[in-house]
Amino acid sequence: MMHKLYVGNLSREVSERTLRTLFEDQGLGVTDILVKNKPQSCYAFVDCPDQTTVDKAIDSLNGYNLLGSVLQVEPSMSIHRRTAKIIIRHVPSQVTHEDLLRLVSAFGPVIKTDESTNRNGENVVVVIYESPEAAQEAASQLNGYELLGTQISVELAAPRNNRRFGGRRNFSGMGSNRNSDFPLRILVPRETVGAIIGRGGQTIKKITQDTRAR
Repeated sequence: MMHKLYVGNLSREVSERTLRTLFEDQGLGVTDILVKNKPQSCYAFVDCPDQTTVDKAIDSLNGYNLLGSVLQVEPSMSIHRRTAKIIIRHVPSQVTHEDLLRLVSAFGPVIKTDESTNRNGENVVVVIYESPEAAQEAASQLNGYELLGTQISVELAAPRNNRRFGGRRNFSGMGSNRNSDFPLRILVPRETVGAIIGRGGQTIKKITQDTRAR
């Protein structure tokens, strides 16, 4: 099982060697380090040998000031859970589409944006990037960002395969183990009613017992 870290908000002066030295100074042994130095942002993915190293790295390095930049260190999504979509909430109504697009495009090329209003009248924006890396960087950098005096909430959208059996299944608030009873009515020809009921009702009783119908 792979244990990977995401390290965001890197200074452009940071190299693979710089990061490796930083981890070693904290007593953290890591394997591969991949630094992504893009025009919009600089971040890295770090492979760790186990979950303990991941936890220690987050505790000691998240918020660490490296070459003038405060690091954001968090678990990276596995390849099966990666998503290029983010959801932005609490967007002020006076923010224009152009302003918002300019803000989110700072982290990578944007394929699509979708703006809507939820049942509470709150503006919600869905942004789809070309790459999952850009989405994770945007979510890390923009969550809690103050936009026209309002703190916006930004999170990665749940991957589609994680929602396959979730969502509306338990919308009633009941426990997932509770089975709901639904009335079932079967229409049969009049001439077959006697055969279904059986002598003394024995046939219909057996059907009821076998199916646990009521």
